[in-house]
Amino acid sequence: KKKLLTKTRTFQPRKIDWQSLNAYKQDIGLLGEHLVMSYERGKLIELEMFEFVSQVEHVSTTRGDGLGYDLISFDSKGNQIFIEVKSTTGSSFGELYFTKNEYDSMDKLGNAYYLYRVYNLNLQERNYDIEILHGATTVKRELEFQAVTLKAHKKGD
Repeated sequence: KKKLLTKTRTFQPRKIDWQSLNAYKQDIGLLGEHLVMSYERGKLIELEMFEFVSQVEHVSTTRGDGLGYDLISFDSKGNQIFIEVKSTTGSSFGELYFTKNEYDSMDKLGNAYYLYRVYNLNLQERNYDIEILHGATTVKRELEFQAVTLKAHKKGD
């Protein structure tokens, strides 16, 4: 009989400064959003769509989180587009995390939804690379989504 070998993962306890880590991640995310704002304005200027430049809006700061996207801009035809920005100092498509609201907004916005992946972000020099996925269908074709957190509440509530 063959003996089945099972691997067990052992976790080493370590102290994590969650406050500093979360502040760092917030800085990366906010810088990525600001860079995409500049990118979008530059795109509109290049397209000579000057009347739209001042209308690019960083809605996650002007209206608050919860819309399911970070920016509103315009495509080359003047149609509104809704941009979710995911930023990292790492390589292109490592792990991305979406809230349920972000995922649902992607579905609702369909072809007007854009995912801007800002990667290789250098916080000091503000250098970065960018990959743009246009439309919910494209995002879902290019990315594999997996549930990684669970919500629980007391039974009966």
